[in-house]
Amino acid sequence: MRSGGGSTGSDELVPERVMPPHTPVISSSYRPGLSAGAQIAIQPSVAALTGARMRVAMNAPMALRLRSRLEPE
Repeated sequence: MRSGGGSTGSDELVPERVMPPHTPVISSSYRPGLSAGAQIAIQPSVAALTGARMRVAMNAPMALRLRSRLEPE
């Protein structure tokens, strides 16, 4: 499970590993360089995803309407 080989498998496992701030068991079982590399690698991908969402929202007013419904102020 550490190296699934498929990008989908790594994408599903990495977020769960990064979200909890205190995970001594996982950091000890995994190599410290690997966990740090995974966090560094995930940051630009998250930034790209948020950027893409912003562009879609700007280009499509429907996205803004849906977002306002999902997130009531």
